[in-house]
Amino acid sequence: MRHDRLDSLLTALKAAPPDRDLSQLETAVQARLAERHRRPPVLADALAIPLDARRAALTTALTLGLLAGFTAAPTPTAASDFAVFGVEAPLTPLARLR
Repeated sequence: MRHDRLDSLLTALKAAPPDRDLSQLETAVQARLAERHRRPPVLADALAIPLDARRAALTTALTLGLLAGFTAAPTPTAASDFAVFGVEAPLTPLARLR
């Protein structure tokens, strides 16, 4: 079975000596953690942008989004009762192709 092979591989791995020196592992990990805490978070860089620039970017994005949304919106056409499943139905996906 597969788990027998896995057990034998894990037993062999347990008996083998470490492939690298682990005596300085803890100090290396602590040094990397200290370096990570010294660096400023990415959010601090985003907040360093002046408020006026952020407000202008937000207003521009909102205006462009609304403009694109209103110009791309399909205009419904009047449909008869018999054309519910036809090409001229107001909610058909083909209405956007016109």
